[in-house]
Amino acid sequence: MENKVKIKLLRIYEILRNNTDEHHMMTTYELIAALAQDKIKADHRSVKSDIETLNEFGYEIMCEKIGNQNWYYVADRLFSDAEIKMLIDAVQAANFIPEGKTDELTRKLAHLSGLKNRTLKAKNLICYNVKKHSNENIWLIVETITEALVRNRKISFQYCRIDENKNLYTTHPDGYVTNPVALVYDADNYYLVTYNEKYDRMVNYRVDRMKDCSVLEEPAHEKAVISRKNLHSYKKESFKMYNGAIRSVTLVFDKELVPSIVDKFGEKVIIKKSPDGRCFITEDIKTGPTFYSWVFGAGKKMEIAEPADIREEYLNMCREIIGNAVK
Repeated sequence: MENKVKIKLLRIYEILRNNTDEHHMMTTYELIAALAQDKIKADHRSVKSDIETLNEFGYEIMCEKIGNQNWYYVADRLFSDAEIKMLIDAVQAANFIPEGKTDELTRKLAHLSGLKNRTLKAKNLICYNVKKHSNENIWLIVETITEALVRNRKISFQYCRIDENKNLYTTHPDGYVTNPVALVYDADNYYLVTYNEKYDRMVNYRVDRMKDCSVLEEPAHEKAVISRKNLHSYKKESFKMYNGAIRSVTLVFDKELVPSIVDKFGEKVIIKKSPDGRCFITEDIKTGPTFYSWVFGAGKKMEIAEPADIREEYLNMCREIIGNAVK
């Protein structure tokens, strides 16, 4: 009995938070009945007193007098309805989150919103054309990586690739031991950015391709810790999380491609006009097939102007593609 009295304040707030909003209120009678289901005794006077106590300590419970009854509800939420909606959309659009976990997170997020929107948000009106990954252990992997980052420790893991039958296989039976730098969400995938001591450079791994991840007691390399401070620059240079040589590249493009340029390089990118009426930018980019494929996708509307060797490397790739196509 004593324990029931101690938790009554908590249960009153939980009941109101989970079942009310400004459009769905509860009377004192309904609160007493809800508490009775938990075998907690209450009366009109004690409920009123408990709600006053909750308000004194910052747990805002609103009260409206309708007729001769008090109607109570919780209106103040940690997140606004719009914020909850954006979080749910982000979860449902992220393909690295498996379907089962997507449904679970959606329900949890919807539970944070007002009662009137809970069912609507849980169902969601937006349908995303997303192919979800099947690695249900991704949450354990993320937790392990997070622990290693907090403790500044190395990690070990197996890294998988996919064969023609869509089966996962490992290329290094002994696995990898590396220095975690950060977890990065990029281009619809979740990546672990690491520092490789042997080659003195950063290396990226898709989290959904990792397994058997463990935190080691060996401290992470000092350069991994320092690299976290320069993560923004690294993300910008990495260009869709693929490795390649960093070069200063000048792109010339038609004016209609400006939105695509801003999407790729950010709103701070400096766009200039060329004498022929086109536009150009000069950016430090990790060159290679991924970057070249993006340029190729723009067709005649974009070209690599400088440097000459990068332009030639890109043209050689185009010639190779054409050669394979006409065979």
